[in-house]
Amino acid sequence: MRFSGKLHKFDEARGFGVIRPDGGGDDLLVHRSALPTPRPALQDALTFEVALDAKGRKRATEVQLPQVAPRAAAVPDRRNEPLQIPELPRERRRNVNLTVVRIVSVLVTVGLLWALGSCMSRDLDRKRPGARKQSMPALEHPPGHAASRRPAAS
Repeated sequence: MRFSGKLHKFDEARGFGVIRPDGGGDDLLVHRSALPTPRPALQDALTFEVALDAKGRKRATEVQLPQVAPRAAAVPDRRNEPLQIPELPRERRRNVNLTVVRIVSVLVTVGLLWALGSCMSRDLDRKRPGARKQSMPALEHPPGHAASRRPAAS
């Protein structure tokens, strides 16, 4: 369990100091190895745990400076507000609309011409008399090829 207190005294030569708990009670010894680096100044607030040393005396261990959370800037919650889109000037809106209409009309025209062209080419193939699809010529194997040496089936 963590307790809080202040660094009351510290003797650099001996490497020991005294922490005075905030809730009152007996002062606790603290060794320099238990203090955070850089070493806190006198009267700095600290948090620590209490443990017994080899002689059964209470000693402060795992000493830390208290964690102070940084204050977050107040940001308004706008998740439920409707999205605000800036309004374009009237002339600009008209130009955008005309551009969209032109693009759509070009795409429709290209699609119609493609469909008409594919229909006409199919109709021409049907109407041409004697128009047959030419078959591929039979493959001939080069001389010495394994297929050319096979005996003909009788």
